[in-house]
Amino acid sequence: MAFEAIRKSTAVIAVSDGLGSAEYSGIGSEIAVRSASRMITDLFREKIGDTVLADITKNREIIENSFLHARESIQRYADENDIQTEQLACTLMVVLIDRNYVSCGHVGDGGIVGISGGEPIIISDPGYSEYINETTPITSDKWRSDLRIKENIPDIDSVSVFTDGCQRAVLTKPGGKYQPHIPFFNPFNRYINSITDPDEASEDLKNLLSSGMMAENSEDDKTFVVGVINRKTGQKAP
Repeated sequence: MAFEAIRKSTAVIAVSDGLGSAEYSGIGSEIAVRSASRMITDLFREKIGDTVLADITKNREIIENSFLHARESIQRYADENDIQTEQLACTLMVVLIDRNYVSCGHVGDGGIVGISGGEPIIISDPGYSEYINETTPITSDKWRSDLRIKENIPDIDSVSVFTDGCQRAVLTKPGGKYQPHIPFFNPFNRYINSITDPDEASEDLKNLLSSGMMAENSEDDKTFVVGVINRKTGQKAP
């Protein structure tokens, strides 16, 4: 994962999960999150005169370009190291928090849940797949058609971004439609609101991911990132 606090009102979170069938998927994931977050960060720091370029660019375009840059970076690594791009296959989720609005892009499984007015809401679900354990990586030729973008969602107090190893613990699917698992998110939201030390909170989250409750729902690797938006100051905490 990658987290960048770009300016007082802006932050970016990027989370990737390597496909188990891809030999170098861990490397692909690292390249994806690093290049996607760096592209967005650079855009917010680039100026045309006195105007920040990102401030006159639609968030949808910013998200699309971050995925394109991640894919190109993976392809470049594959070419330089004489390996197949498919060996670096990984999913990617990118969340842009800007002025208390949230925009996101998502290719593959995993999910994004926001807290709005104290209630958990799905911002981006794991998507549809015909077969179990089937998902679309950003190295796929159909990555662009599978890219789901949500733009400028208001009134989000915090956002949780997680890979598929966490899905069964934090999401339910009644009637075939994903929903946040309320018995997980309600106490989790109360905990989020009590955070005063981000480093201590990160350690608590690591302990949660290694707990029996999470392990019994999935044996896959688990990544869970929380961005807390302080609505009074616009500051974010990972």
